[in-house]
Amino acid sequence: MSIPNSPDKSPSRIRGLFAAIAPRYDFLNHLLSVGIDKSWRRRSVQTLLSQLRVDGSVLDVCTGTGDFAIELVRSSERDVYGVDFTKEMLQIAEQKRQKLPTEQQDRLKFVEGDALKLPFEDATFALVTVAFGLRNTADTNQALKEMQRVVKPGGIVAVLEFSMPRLPLIKWLYSFYFVRVLPYVGHIISKAPIDSYRHLPESVLDFDNTNQLTERMKTIGLNNPQAKRMTFSIATLCYATRGNL
Repeated sequence: MSIPNSPDKSPSRIRGLFAAIAPRYDFLNHLLSVGIDKSWRRRSVQTLLSQLRVDGSVLDVCTGTGDFAIELVRSSERDVYGVDFTKEMLQIAEQKRQKLPTEQQDRLKFVEGDALKLPFEDATFALVTVAFGLRNTADTNQALKEMQRVVKPGGIVAVLEFSMPRLPLIKWLYSFYFVRVLPYVGHIISKAPIDSYRHLPESVLDFDNTNQLTERMKTIGLNNPQAKRMTFSIATLCYATRGNL
């Protein structure tokens, strides 16, 4: 099952779409992932922190409502920054930050900014992540290059994304759920425009497969890309290191 046309990823449309669904975004993620997105974030953070050999802070790009950044600050002693260009999403992330223990609040900061032009100096972070957001950028290569630019030599660039299962029956069932069921359930429950809920499954089906994404990482100069598949490959963590450029 496929989508005939690539979704519109212009910055104005993406910003407007996520502003509209911000109050129900967390609900949508749980619906889209059949409730197991929390375990994907937790497993991804554990994997990345275990591989990290560079001191310094962490950046989460396209942070949305901040769940991945919060998992990072809970799981490490590092300072964590979350960046997103939709202020309505960041407002919810900030509300979540204020509910954390004081020590974690002090180490977490949310910043408004564009993934295609990150508001940070070169080689600033030990780890730069993006979770369920890279597929929504207007230029995947540019977003990866910006992540590479702001990570320190020896640091890690990581992408956690939805991916399509490889087993034929599970792939068919998941595609059917994505295209035929999820948009209508999301629309009915949230009352948001159905286009908002069509975009996310469309963007998943349109995005790179895991091999294409790791190849992109190699093409821009990142080293030794790895892929960790989770839950029948419904989600995949791809990560690579920056060399001494």
